[in-house]
Amino acid sequence: MKPRFAISSLSPAWLLAGLLWLLPGCKSDIDPARLENLRDDLDAVITGARGAPPPEDAARGGWDTEVFGARAQETLEAFAHLLDSPPGKTPADGLLAEEFTSSALRPTGLEETFRDRHFIVRKAPAGKQAASRKGRDGLEAALGELLEAFAGSTGRHSKLKLFEVALGDGNSARTRTYFQLGGRFEEGTFQVKATWLSSWTRAGERWLLKSTEVESYEEAIGLTGAESLFTDCTKASLAGSAAFRSQLLPGLDHWMGRIELRMGIDIGGWQGLAIGDIDGDGRDDLYVCQPGGLPNRLFVQNTDGTVTERSAELGVDWLESTHSALFVDLDNDGDQDLYVANDFGRNNLYRNDSGRFTDIAATAGAEDISPGMSSCWGDYDNDGLMDLYVSNMFSSAGNRITSQGRFHQGASEETRAQFRRHARGNTLLKNMGNGSFSDVSEAAGITIGRWAWGSKFADLNNDGWEDLLVTNGFITQQDTGDL
Repeated sequence: MKPRFAISSLSPAWLLAGLLWLLPGCKSDIDPARLENLRDDLDAVITGARGAPPPEDAARGGWDTEVFGARAQETLEAFAHLLDSPPGKTPADGLLAEEFTSSALRPTGLEETFRDRHFIVRKAPAGKQAASRKGRDGLEAALGELLEAFAGSTGRHSKLKLFEVALGDGNSARTRTYFQLGGRFEEGTFQVKATWLSSWTRAGERWLLKSTEVESYEEAIGLTGAESLFTDCTKASLAGSAAFRSQLLPGLDHWMGRIELRMGIDIGGWQGLAIGDIDGDGRDDLYVCQPGGLPNRLFVQNTDGTVTERSAELGVDWLESTHSALFVDLDNDGDQDLYVANDFGRNNLYRNDSGRFTDIAATAGAEDISPGMSSCWGDYDNDGLMDLYVSNMFSSAGNRITSQGRFHQGASEETRAQFRRHARGNTLLKNMGNGSFSDVSEAAGITIGRWAWGSKFADLNNDGWEDLLVTNGFITQQDTGDL
């Protein structure tokens, strides 16, 4: 019995507005008023397409919690700023209630929960922290105790995110805030993560901080010395490549003003990359996907860690809009083949022939004409061969329209079938072991992934069979029926 997938849980989010671009026979039927709405929807996705949105006004919408939250955030950030400043700075006046109390911002009795040669992790024990610090002096003491644990640290930076607000009788409120503090010191780096529970009292038009309690606390010490665990080597590896300097370094803003939209250029930045050893030399190489109008790039790593751009030479400089790529040995010959998922069109399957690539997608049955978002590989039927799963966009409107007899009446049945295929959804390609693939999507029950951005094969229930996890969704627009 062939494996079949059952959908466990998928969010109801899908649309295929771009299908309109592919239906020339339907353009005369579009109401100009609806086209105007489509332009408004475009502005919701690409900010600035029709001008700047109006400024937010939480008070106008009756969102008192947001008005209060903005004021509370400012007060908390004023305290956190003291942690980024040189010693000796004190809290500003008019922020604390006279009866202010606080627990220690670095609790006592921390428990070491992890240690290796790279990291030490400590956490506060469970339970309520005593409010042992009082008034302005107490807050200064709590801040000082926190910094004392990281004496001599430099480059400190803190961040607060107020994520919960509860207003009381109009004169009181409670908040929860995520707090982070990081920096460097002689032994390496440190990072603090905590949750603060605070209460507030109103004094006229001002909100004063009445108490702060540390609900959870964790600190991590990176024992890396003066060096970082990771180092940005972009410049050292890629800056010598003319393709990197001329195409990737300028950024999308540069190209948006120089390439026509109909080429597929967009500002979403939804392009991925793939890493694999294409020539078997033991060094990872990099394939970078690009929006329409810019060629995909293949950077082959040299012995000194620099790269040579060889996409045109090796035949993989695809110029249409690409969202994802995947290096995987699909023919079990010991080298990495390349699968490229493209938006609004056919995909590429580049067979690796001793370091040079040949596009065999058409002859192998792996073109998958569709709006490709991503791809993943796994042996779904346990036959020892790598199969492909491609995330696309399912469209109920596309399925309805393309199945009608009046749709593209002058087109061949093959072309009409390709339009229907385009709207069908996700694809599972079974590796037949002879250099070809069979589309088993409908038999396996995996076509409806809605607007499927990414997917992953994983044995989630440890039964020896690969399951599929599909992520999906998009931005809510004026017409929620599109989702």
